[in-house]
Amino acid sequence: MKDFLVFRLYGPIVSWGNIAVGEYRPSDSFPTKSAIIGLISASFGFDRSEDGKISELVDSVFFATKVLAPGNLLRDYHTIQSPGNVKRVLATRKDELLDSEYVETILSSRDYRTDAVYDIALSEKKRSSHSLKDIRKALLSPIHTPYLGRKSCSIALPMCPEILNSDSLRSAFEEYDKILMKKYESSDYKDPLSDLFSKSSANLFLWEDPEFAEQDHTHSRRDEVLNRKRWQFQNRKEFLKNVPKT
Repeated sequence: MKDFLVFRLYGPIVSWGNIAVGEYRPSDSFPTKSAIIGLISASFGFDRSEDGKISELVDSVFFATKVLAPGNLLRDYHTIQSPGNVKRVLATRKDELLDSEYVETILSSRDYRTDAVYDIALSEKKRSSHSLKDIRKALLSPIHTPYLGRKSCSIALPMCPEILNSDSLRSAFEEYDKILMKKYESSDYKDPLSDLFSKSSANLFLWEDPEFAEQDHTHSRRDEVLNRKRWQFQNRKEFLKNVPKT
């Protein structure tokens, strides 16, 4: 038996950054570990410059995802005005755009997912400096605003974090589903996400703890924070399994 901290993420739009080169900013269809670590760090109130605290958090937990609804792709075309090469100091945005002769335009495309829903599970590593209880407390009362990848992607529903003792990762996810279902059954409100769940014929599970080795295949993702100040990330191994809904 093992303890898991499970919570749910939903927002109208999400963006899970992938490796970006040039003008195109892609998004994965499921959360990156760096995004989840960022969300938890914000909940604790860590500043981006506190690289040591963020590294401790990375080394404290295993991370897993259950994709309840992958959402739909939304591609946003951006035009951004920026100052060219000027010698004077530009103190404000107004100063940057004041002289139209030196204003340039940057073009980019950014990917988002709309109406995507995920359950996230965390488990403690052997040497953990952050307990699941502490993380749950932070998620219930976040100090900084948590967001789903980008700052423009806000959380639309409570995360409802629960600590569960289960014999497997999938069992923890299943038990968490039952807990949330009971909450809505005992209230006058329908689960606002139930219509999104019905659109998917299978649930995709992703995890990094090698203890749960029942994967269909394995891939590598460059989403583990190495140095937050320098925006450096390293590869990690992630296991995947598609499970048809019953």
